[in-house]
Amino acid sequence: MKIRLALAVILVPLCAGADIYKSVDSDGHVVFSDQHTPGAKKIIEQLTPTYPPSSLPQAETAARSPAPIIANYYTAIRIIKPTPGETLRDATGALTADLEIVPPLKVKEGHVLVVSVDGNNLASHDNATQITISNLAPGVHTLKAQIMDATGQVQFSSDSVTFFMQRAAGAPPSLKEPANPSRDQRGTRGH
Repeated sequence: MKIRLALAVILVPLCAGADIYKSVDSDGHVVFSDQHTPGAKKIIEQLTPTYPPSSLPQAETAARSPAPIIANYYTAIRIIKPTPGETLRDATGALTADLEIVPPLKVKEGHVLVVSVDGNNLASHDNATQITISNLAPGVHTLKAQIMDATGQVQFSSDSVTFFMQRAAGAPPSLKEPANPSRDQRGTRGH
């Protein structure tokens, strides 16, 4: 126990970066201290340890890294049509989506427009801002547009737009048809 206490007394000041002194008290006990007392001998001179900084790994060569991405080149990609919550009625389930991209799509750099419905990518388009999607099932759908670079990384995304598709069964009745089918052309009831 005394050895552990002595070691603790020695090691604690070492951690603090102080000098260690050894002396013998009036009762004949050996005393270790970080304070100089009359008759004490310095047994350890503690210097604050310093370490040289480690060298950092060299940056990889430019040949291994992909082409730099121009941050914030695109400022907007918006779905103009359909509008959020809009109900579309088409017998074939066709949708024509109108988009706005600001600034224009960088086609020469390999950027493409990818349109998705309900999370499924439909097609990539070079520079079209009007996309026709056919044969949508009746119900609720979500449309989203993204710009991707030549490596397939998303550069900019539109907000999602939720819309409703209804498939019309046929054309609305003509205004020339009689309003009440039980009457004949002259307005009298048929017997």
